[in-house]
Amino acid sequence: MTKEWRRMPPLPAPRYAPATQLWRGRPHVMGGTKEDRYEPVLERWSIAVKDGRVLENDWRAEIPIPRGGPHRACIVADDRLFVIGGQEGDFMAKPGSPIFKCSRRHELCMVMSTCLTTR
Repeated sequence: MTKEWRRMPPLPAPRYAPATQLWRGRPHVMGGTKEDRYEPVLERWSIAVKDGRVLENDWRAEIPIPRGGPHRACIVADDRLFVIGGQEGDFMAKPGSPIFKCSRRHELCMVMSTCLTTR
């Protein structure tokens, strides 16, 4: 192990607070919101890695999660990927803010569990 940072290809689109989990030798990045920190997204991408090195040039689109949103947790158990909890909505970025400064809005915290299996 060299304890060095290495570049990875950028995600296909920017995401705020996506869930990320290593599963079957691939980091999976899923859900979160768009740059506005408010509009939930369902996309899930993965990329092959081995021994600290990226093996592909681009992220691969995977089956989307059923409900998007930020701050979801995820875990792999019995070779199944679970997405748990999270939040519905967040502080929305002020229109035109170059640093995406947020305004206070109501948000709803929720608990959910989703399992993806290929069996």
